Amino acid sequence: MKYAESWFKEHGHELVDNAKKISIDEQTELGERFAIKGENNDVISKEVGEVRYKLEEAIPDKAVHEGLQTKIKELVGLYGQKQINDEELLKRFNQYYSKEIVPKIDPAKQKEIKGIEVSSNVLRIAREMLIEDKVAKDTIKTRYQRYQDEKADNGEMMWNKLHFDIYVGRGKYEVARGEAGLSGLEKSLIHRMVEKDYKLANGLIAGGTVEMVKDLGIYGAAYAAGSGGAAVMTGRSAFSFLGGAIGVSAVAAAREGILVSNKGKLYGLKGKAVTDFEQVSRETAIGRQGMEKAKLRPLFEKAMVDQRHSNELTAPIVELVQKDKLTESEQKQLLNELAHAKARLTLTDLSTKKGRAVLNMVGEISVAQNFIGYSQDARNAEMTALRAAVVEGAARLATENPALYGKLSQAQAVYEAQLKIGSFENKLAGVVAKDLGIKQGEAVGLVSEFYKDLGVDNKTRKSLYAAARTLAGVVDRRAATTAAFAAVVSPIIGAELH
Repeated sequence: MKYAESWFKEHGHELVDNAKKISIDEQTELGERFAIKGENNDVISKEVGEVRYKLEEAIPDKAVHEGLQTKIKELVGLYGQKQINDEELLKRFNQYYSKEIVPKIDPAKQKEIKGIEVSSNVLRIAREMLIEDKVAKDTIKTRYQRYQDEKADNGEMMWNKLHFDIYVGRGKYEVARGEAGLSGLEKSLIHRMVEKDYKLANGLIAGGTVEMVKDLGIYGAAYAAGSGGAAVMTGRSAFSFLGGAIGVSAVAAAREGILVSNKGKLYGLKGKAVTDFEQVSRETAIGRQGMEKAKLRPLFEKAMVDQRHSNELTAPIVELVQKDKLTESEQKQLLNELAHAKARLTLTDLSTKKGRAVLNMVGEISVAQNFIGYSQDARNAEMTALRAAVVEGAARLATENPALYGKLSQAQAVYEAQLKIGSFENKLAGVVAKDLGIKQGEAVGLVSEFYKDLGVDNKTRKSLYAAARTLAGVVDRRAATTAAFAAVVSPIIGAELH
């Protein structure tokens, strides 16, 4: 323990500083995404609980708007003069926002917006003030100095004209979908571990211990219930061993989960296997590498949908938007790229939508699937870039070809159908017709017009429906294996409990 303390004294500050930097950068990127000027449908994910309002929509009082504008300019100015650093800037802004802005938000919207932390892009705006520009042959000024020195055409100082378009809302910090539901005790444990300076090593040990104790508690209770039940039914205590084995097996299988799939949806009993799958799906989506000898990850990866990296979706849209003029074929290409990106964003978020299940445990089970992947250390920046590209691309298409832009939702439906059942052009019309509420003949025409093979063959690249079937099979086999193992070891557990 003394060695650990001395090691942390020597290296701890570096770890903490690095964690702070990552946290600040990620929060800034989340603020950047919310600052994108575009329709909410293209900027935020309503399906996972994100909300966004213009400041004027959330707070009617103009005095509050002016106060926030003034405060941002004050802090940005201090930063531009190098009187405060990153942390102090964010600390002051967050305090002002929490104390002076949040209480003034419309009560109905306040419930939607309120959260634990404040993320903003104020830091990015402030950092821009330190950028140096060459304004004359031998003169270099920071952007802050230029705002102070230069005047607009009407003679007003540029600093006085500086104005911010402000949005408020609540966003999801993590871009990958799939969250394990935690009990209050487990959340408390996690918070305690996070507060520890040595959380990594102790956290892993503590997590394993808690899981072991929880297993003993669950399976021990199952053995006791099974044993007592059999003895009462038969009237002979000799049968208690058999009842205990059955009880342990049943609970072990139920804990893993039992699922059947139908058209991309899963039904049955949600258990630990689904939680494990979502964790693997989430880690894969943020570019986190698995352990070399991991057994579960390769198993679950076979049940994941076809995933494309966000940069692969962003790049072609940006390339087209940057062109001076788009030809007719390039306009059609832009439509397809937008439809593809929006389809993956939408289906990823929809996969998290809770089904008709009791406590989301029995019935129609929601299982998060990630159709888009990101880089581990740049995931929020990549999500922001993708959302911004979609907004800019849609605006460009609407300007150059309004009629074609009007077909974007139809093209998106064709891409969603392909991601749902696979790259089988002759089978997509039925899905498109159902999703858009149109006749089969009309759907056939849309498929013919917008179909582009994504290579979702349901083998190496799986559709949503194929992934659901595979996951159901994996979960059921795992439940059967666990049940059989539990039946074998139950006499040992029973001996310890008696």
